[in-house]
Amino acid sequence: MAGGGSGTGNGTIAFNVAANTGAARNSTITVGGQTFTITQAAAACTYGISPASQTVDSSGGSGSFAVTTSTWCAWTASAGASWISITSGGSGTGNGTVAFSVAANAGAARTGTITAGGQTFTISEAAAPPPCTYSIAPGSQSVDYVGGSGTVAVTASSATCAWTATSNNTDWMTVTSGASGTGNGSVAFSAAANSGAARTGTITIAGQTFTVSQAAAPPPCTYSIAPASQDFAAAGGSGSVTVTASGAGCSWAAVSNAAWLTITSAASGTGSGSITFTAAVNGDGVPRTGTLTVAGQTFTVNQSN
Repeated sequence: MAGGGSGTGNGTIAFNVAANTGAARNSTITVGGQTFTITQAAAACTYGISPASQTVDSSGGSGSFAVTTSTWCAWTASAGASWISITSGGSGTGNGTVAFSVAANAGAARTGTITAGGQTFTISEAAAPPPCTYSIAPGSQSVDYVGGSGTVAVTASSATCAWTATSNNTDWMTVTSGASGTGNGSVAFSAAANSGAARTGTITIAGQTFTVSQAAAPPPCTYSIAPASQDFAAAGGSGSVTVTASGAGCSWAAVSNAAWLTITSAASGTGSGSITFTAAVNGDGVPRTGTLTVAGQTFTVNQSN
């Protein structure tokens, strides 16, 4: 009481109110049985946040920060960008925590904020990585009709770029290794033997097309012999048979089907050629006939007595 604590008749009472360092408060002064009420506002609220910022990867993420203030001080939190979401702590009184999540970034680096208690929390999100690009080498390969294998190198624009390799002709072409990978790598394949016409197949590697061209199978081998027979006197003798093959890669063999006929050279060959043979003396007293099988053809030998 500053003065006039008591009196007679009319008078005036003066009073002082001390500074308030806390919440709003009320007090009274009783004068002549009457109540005089004093209401004092709360001390001004101040706010702090910690930390004041966070950096997240382009894939997005989450985090939180603390809000510090007096126990009577209320606050709210609001995100300043559509890609930032407050997941808890959108409002509070006194100390508290604001939790948030950040969506993945598909573009350039960006910055957004959350405001809590008048303080600004800054979020910096990294730019999305550039799109992956790939190249392969070589872009094609030729294989013989008997089949074959090969390897394709894959070059990726980044060590984090993933890719796959798939044969589009699984009936005769198989990826034997490197069906998937990340960054640079290689793909191995094999092609089965071809029994028909020339053919082309592809393997899709990291979105690129690798082409395999396979030669046609050669036509079936055919053979002819000349002459087809020979006659000998009882004294025997020697002879030869010429073999004509349809291709230089066509192999053949010659076999005697009679004990008295002997192949003396070139019992087998590849492509066109010839064989020689001998007929032994005929001591049986009767004519006889024997054969040689040459390249699947029958060569007949007749011998008199």
